[in-house]
Amino acid sequence: MIQQIAQLLGMYALPIFIAFVVVVLALIFLFWRLFEAHYRRLWEWGSRIRHFITHLPPTQWLRQRYPRIWSFLGRRLLPREYLGLHLMLGLLIIVTMLNFFGEIADSVTESEGIAHFDLALANSMYQNVSATAITIFRGITWLGNPELITVIVVMVGAMLLAGRYWYLLAGWIIIPAGGGLLNTTLKAIFQRNRPELPNPFVVEMSWSFPSGHAMGSLITYGMLAYVLVVFLERRWDRPVIAATVTLVLLIGFSRMYLGVHYFSDVVAGFAAGTAWLTIGITGIETARRYRYQRRSSKPVIPRSSQYYHSH
Repeated sequence: MIQQIAQLLGMYALPIFIAFVVVVLALIFLFWRLFEAHYRRLWEWGSRIRHFITHLPPTQWLRQRYPRIWSFLGRRLLPREYLGLHLMLGLLIIVTMLNFFGEIADSVTESEGIAHFDLALANSMYQNVSATAITIFRGITWLGNPELITVIVVMVGAMLLAGRYWYLLAGWIIIPAGGGLLNTTLKAIFQRNRPELPNPFVVEMSWSFPSGHAMGSLITYGMLAYVLVVFLERRWDRPVIAATVTLVLLIGFSRMYLGVHYFSDVVAGFAAGTAWLTIGITGIETARRYRYQRRSSKPVIPRSSQYYHSH
């Protein structure tokens, strides 16, 4: 049954992928609109949750027994002030993505269902590719090459350095570099061979799991989207997010279409990349919050690039 589904998906990979991208973008903007429409209600729910948590017996014991720990957690994890809810959501995303990555890794290591699905899908896609699509996806996959990613990091880093945006600059350097190191480490740990296909369209020599292109493009282009959102007007938020999501998904799909990665390689790369990117952006926003609070008693930080300077 799994192999039959994989073969069917491989036969119609391109139209299915296009439909998937459309659905993903529609869901993102739907939830975005709902969030904007019900932001105040969500904030009220967050306050109620905080009130409920703070009055639980274990919480009261922690508060009395370890007041310093309680003060630390209360300032950072509970949604009483600006970014409190952001930090809780960030933590939720990180834990979810790490758990998801772990489930995929276990299945791949044990050669369970997803491994058989990977092989059947890779063979089916290879048998149903078109020459035109191969040429197009070779160009798309180049956008995730480490060489181009490095050039983008250097160029944007130079602009942030010239503008003295120290918080953004630190994140811009550390997050992509750390993501690359993490991907290399994970590949060395799992040492999964790449798909073995006759006359491969692209030849890669490194290990397969997780996909470096998928993980690296999500981290780097995700960070670039974050930087653009900081500097551009709010009306550009949706186009930037839509372009970034589409580009990252295209790069990930290109790795499967060109036969250099399995499906689980790409999905695991996205999961690990999302977790790492969330850690980085949450760290930057936390630093920005503390800097702003030293200067102002207002709970909400204005949306302005000036609040990413160190002084």
